[in-house]
Amino acid sequence: MSHAQPATPPFTVMLFKDTFPGSGGPAVLLIPMLDAANAGNEEAVLAWLSHGGHIDARAVDGGTLLVVAAVSGETSLVQLLLRHGADPNVMDTEDTKGNSALSMAAVSLKSEDEARDIVQALLAAGASVNLQTDFRAAKHQKREEVAKLLEKGFLLQHGVPVCDH
Repeated sequence: MSHAQPATPPFTVMLFKDTFPGSGGPAVLLIPMLDAANAGNEEAVLAWLSHGGHIDARAVDGGTLLVVAAVSGETSLVQLLLRHGADPNVMDTEDTKGNSALSMAAVSLKSEDEARDIVQALLAAGASVNLQTDFRAAKHQKREEVAKLLEKGFLLQHGVPVCDH
């Protein structure tokens, strides 16, 4: 007697350790989903999540869907991931020596408009600003709008009232 397997999208030919009860260990995110995030493929990401994919799963190099989407300038996908519970303070490595999605988006995108929009989304979701790295890097890159957002975000996170002029 054979048992029918449930239909799954073709990109789920991947192993995700923590999508199965009792498997232990962190989730593993492989190349097809990183490619989807890089391309802003919301449909693929939503399908993957609906089939049990972990929102903050990491690739072998430490990258996550949020980091890849942020660095790729995929504002809509960044917002979608944050709405689905992605950690806005995720780093591109498993330790604290990596770069946050916020710091990478602030300086690595070619368009200041994309950087501004992604930084705004990450700050609204609770991303922590590091003045030593994020703000200084944005200033060094002459990203004035982004630097102002980061400064304001830092002040608000530390309970300092900010007036918009």
